[in-house]
Amino acid sequence: MQATSLKTRKGFNIPPNRLIIFDAAGTLIHLKLNVGLIYSQFSQRIGVAVPRETIDSAFHEAFKRAPEMVFPNISFDEVRDAEKSWWKDRVKETFEGANAPIPEELFEVFFNQLWNYFGKAETWSASDEIRPLLLKLKKEGYQLAILSNFDLRLLKILEGLNLADMFDEIVLPSFARSAKPSPEIFRYCLEQLHVHPSQAIYVGDDPKKDIEGAKGARIQAINIQELATLDELLEKAKETLVP
Repeated sequence: MQATSLKTRKGFNIPPNRLIIFDAAGTLIHLKLNVGLIYSQFSQRIGVAVPRETIDSAFHEAFKRAPEMVFPNISFDEVRDAEKSWWKDRVKETFEGANAPIPEELFEVFFNQLWNYFGKAETWSASDEIRPLLLKLKKEGYQLAILSNFDLRLLKILEGLNLADMFDEIVLPSFARSAKPSPEIFRYCLEQLHVHPSQAIYVGDDPKKDIEGAKGARIQAINIQELATLDELLEKAKETLVP
């Protein structure tokens, strides 16, 4: 693979020994609409009517059974097509699981519209508190990274939400050749920024992929859903990571 990371360094003078790593979807960014609702709305346009609850359930089942989005034996130039193909399979499985398969002659156009929609920044949102928090963490001397099981569309989304410039490293399965909850992707992130596990914190929302995954790599983990306010993260970081 020809590329190893999506670096967005912007000249911050940061010591290399303390790191806070964030999950993306569900932690820093959120869909504005429910997945089932989005799929349902798009399928209705081609005459396939399925209740959003049915689609939502089928999507989560398909996602749960899916193989990791990891492609160890292809070049970086082939990654985008591989990721798109991976998602195409998940969408097919979702509608088949909902007993509403998309007709083959309509599927390609339908899927491309869906793919493009989820790749737009305006499909996602970030709390107004996020960027000020990241700036505070930067000023306190922490390196910041994103470690996500998302695909390559994530960088464009983060740029559109005015967040990409906050991160020293963005780690995706396509670069690390592993995915959460494997400890390998967490170790890869640490190696990119030359940080010891004891000097890193991972912040996520998924108990297995995020919290257990980070702990498997000996990284302390915080479930963002357990924080009363985002500013609590800064206090926990000060308590945990000693300069």
